[in-house]
Amino acid sequence: MECLIATSLVLISSALAAPSLSSWFEKQDLKNALIHTALFIKQARNEAIAQSMSVNIVVDPSREGCIGATLNTTCDCFAPSSCEVKSIPRSIQFEKYNTSVRLSVPQKIHMQWDKLHGFVDGPGFTVGLNNNEHSGKVIISTLGRVRFCSEQVMLGIAPC
Repeated sequence: MECLIATSLVLISSALAAPSLSSWFEKQDLKNALIHTALFIKQARNEAIAQSMSVNIVVDPSREGCIGATLNTTCDCFAPSSCEVKSIPRSIQFEKYNTSVRLSVPQKIHMQWDKLHGFVDGPGFTVGLNNNEHSGKVIISTLGRVRFCSEQVMLGIAPC
């Protein structure tokens, strides 16, 4: 009888904890997507300065979205072999983070890092990332600063 009571208490507490655990996993997925996207863009900037070559960033919001870096004028970031810098594939698909991209425009965004100073050739832009409950932004300024923030309270991420 005691074993039945203990088992039922464990089952009830597990059922109550499941929704909060699901929310925690979604927060972690978004947090990882924000951090990896910001690091990816910073790495492309550093590569442009170190190699004295203009590096292009492509953000594609179709499907769940992806981001790629290339020395060519454009690439298909859903095909990792088409986005490469110095023969090394450079792309992130956001479906592995259970996250999708949202942009202020419905088409691809192309951005180029200046090879001398690491500035953005053209205006800066924002890449929005979201999943079911949470959202955040990766903000790239014209001067080359890359930062990220969360629109909800998230431990370790600055608020927007």
